[in-house]
Amino acid sequence: MAANLRPLSTGELLDKTFSLYRQNFPLFFGIAALPHLILFALMTGAGVVLGLTAWSRPGHRLVLPEVAFALGVAYLLGSVIAAAVTQAATTFTVSALYLDEPASLGRAFSRAKGRMLAVVGVLIVFSIAFGIGLMLLIIPGVLVLMWYSLSVPATVVEQIGVRRALDRSSNLSKGSGWRILGVYVLLLILTFVVNLGINYLAQLALAPLKGIPTLFGLISSGTSYLVASLVAPIVTIALTLLYYDQRVRKEGFDLEHMMNTLRPADSASAAVGASV
Repeated sequence: MAANLRPLSTGELLDKTFSLYRQNFPLFFGIAALPHLILFALMTGAGVVLGLTAWSRPGHRLVLPEVAFALGVAYLLGSVIAAAVTQAATTFTVSALYLDEPASLGRAFSRAKGRMLAVVGVLIVFSIAFGIGLMLLIIPGVLVLMWYSLSVPATVVEQIGVRRALDRSSNLSKGSGWRILGVYVLLLILTFVVNLGINYLAQLALAPLKGIPTLFGLISSGTSYLVASLVAPIVTIALTLLYYDQRVRKEGFDLEHMMNTLRPADSASAAVGASV
């Protein structure tokens, strides 16, 4: 792919997103599935605890409020960690594939480990800013999406801190905010519809098991886990491609990368010439 670095239209970017996902499906699915095991374990544990409470005798609480609160906090933390690991590892993988570098599951997680705190920080700041923006008559929330959607690719690829990643995203997004917003919202809607549709079909298929709450809850959690693993990488793939596309458009990244690729060959040729 690196040999064909050039500015992409919105249609080409979306096509490349799904082509990359389809051609490397086992890799991207594995990247999302492993971190989301944390959430699956928490959901399963919570289901078992609530199931025990439902079967307990009246007046005998098996679950204290403190335990329920701890489960809620653990699930929230697990969600943030799973999202951070998935997005960091997916970004590294897209970057490797985009630049014709080796990509594997182990390599993705190994590289993502060093950027975890920065990605968690970006996700927290982004989520808070977006939430406050929505409460302030929605428009500020839209601006947050337009300005800071490239923050995770920026912090992962360039290995910079939270504040610099936000500034970097804002600079790269200038002049293309509506395009970035359109791609982001379109893919969010698409993944939401796919998620909703598959879960709805699964609920219909599992309807006969509703008389067995524990088994029904376990299989429902498993279905949600699989769906989340399927759709989680798509938006991150698109945003990483957008990040590189903006660098090509604004900074001539295609020429920079070509020059960096040619330098080793030039050095080798010079060394051979000197030896002769």
